[in-house]
Amino acid sequence: MITPAFSEEAHGDASVGLMRIVIVVSEPGDEIEDRVVSALAASKLFSLRVTALPVAFEMPRMSWLDRVYSRADAVAFGGRARGPGALPPTAVERAEPRTLASACGAAAILDLTCGLIGPAETSRVPVIMLRFEGRTPAALALAVRSRIGTAHGTLDARVSIRDSSGPRDLYRAQCFLDHRSVLRSVDLVINKVPMLLQGSLRRVGMPLEPVAPLAPNQEAQRSASRLLSGLAGSIVKRLLQREQWKILLYRDATPELLARPWVTLAPDASAFWADPFVVAHERGVTVFFEELPFSTGKGRISAIDLDHDGRAGPMKVILDLPWHLSYPFLFEWEGKRYMIPESSAREVVDLYECVEFPHEWRHVKRLMEGVRLADVTLIPWQGRWWMFAAHGGLGASNYDELHLYWADTPMGPWSPHALNPVRIDAGSARPAGAMFMAGDRIVRPAQDCRERYGDGVVFQEVLVLDEERFEERTLHRLEAGGLAPGVGYHTFNSAGRYAAIDAVAPVARMRP
Repeated sequence: MITPAFSEEAHGDASVGLMRIVIVVSEPGDEIEDRVVSALAASKLFSLRVTALPVAFEMPRMSWLDRVYSRADAVAFGGRARGPGALPPTAVERAEPRTLASACGAAAILDLTCGLIGPAETSRVPVIMLRFEGRTPAALALAVRSRIGTAHGTLDARVSIRDSSGPRDLYRAQCFLDHRSVLRSVDLVINKVPMLLQGSLRRVGMPLEPVAPLAPNQEAQRSASRLLSGLAGSIVKRLLQREQWKILLYRDATPELLARPWVTLAPDASAFWADPFVVAHERGVTVFFEELPFSTGKGRISAIDLDHDGRAGPMKVILDLPWHLSYPFLFEWEGKRYMIPESSAREVVDLYECVEFPHEWRHVKRLMEGVRLADVTLIPWQGRWWMFAAHGGLGASNYDELHLYWADTPMGPWSPHALNPVRIDAGSARPAGAMFMAGDRIVRPAQDCRERYGDGVVFQEVLVLDEERFEERTLHRLEAGGLAPGVGYHTFNSAGRYAAIDAVAPVARMRP
């Protein structure tokens, strides 16, 4: 049995139950390092002590065009990322890191400078380092600029441990980037660090393969002129167009390849329809989905019935609450039908029971609260119920982070997986529909958000799943026929002979 390193009993602060960490920063100070410390403090997962090492590094000088881009980027996207800003004057202690760590009973030393030298193997406190595209945190903006605007562009983030066995990776992540903005991408990555650190500390003590250190990414930086061009294009597009989702329904198709759709369900210009879930029955099929009127910007759950000839009845709203709803995950248990709509804006996971199919539902239980989980998806497996969900902390993206929970029944109580977050990967983390069985293996539809949110769906085969382990691999990417180039999709669901996806394409804001 694995005993996670993230343990309050072993390393906790008795007063507040936080894990103690010693952080090593640069002297003189660095803004990115201060913001990483601030994000860790704001997460309320760690009790921090900060010390400094003299580090000499020289950042490239900014050209006048770089300064123009930075200013334009700040105006366009500076207010779009939530989360902590730069840390107020940091209380830096003048102490040798290992001595300080031993004195305060720290669980680990996080060396943001990657310059701590000395006999690491003689210390009882593990020394871990964080790198982005092989660079130190101080060079995060340069690492982002090497990846932004590239095909399938995510940011490689690695947390490694150094001991007598040499460097080993505790955690590897492919972080989501907003390819419109360097500033927002840097914010998203900084606010992902608390989960990177939590996932890493939970893996201390596990068998790890030695790895060669990743060399800094030497790809050419995006030039300021290209960044300005891309930023201007995104602003113009945002002013003239909006993204609209519609639903494509297929019959007698396979998950690997969807031919041209049997029926297209499209709203008028006032809303979008997304996240379709399907229920087959003797009369035909019912499609449940998120309906979002552009006038309110708040989603609600609606449904449409179709007969066997594809004739659609009227759309009806079945669940409308004061907060945003989407992704109406459906499942059956003990002869009853249930729904878990996404309520991450409220930071709750609520369970609804169907009273009269398909339009009448009642709230039966709050499964979780105080946690920002998106696209909650359940499946029974080997005597347990498993919950897969995307997670995003304060100011961080929930497009790239997968958490698991388990319970004896869907009613809970739900316990977190020992290795949460089990995956940080913009290409395969966030759930994209109900899981299904292929032989004795679980197949999990997942969103591919490497280039943008809602770019596609991949199918993940779960290889190992229990309370302390999780492994999966990518099988293939969904190929959806009948879609124009550049059209994205991010949900796949099937029932009986029917399957459904949602498709997104830009439409003119002034379209009647």
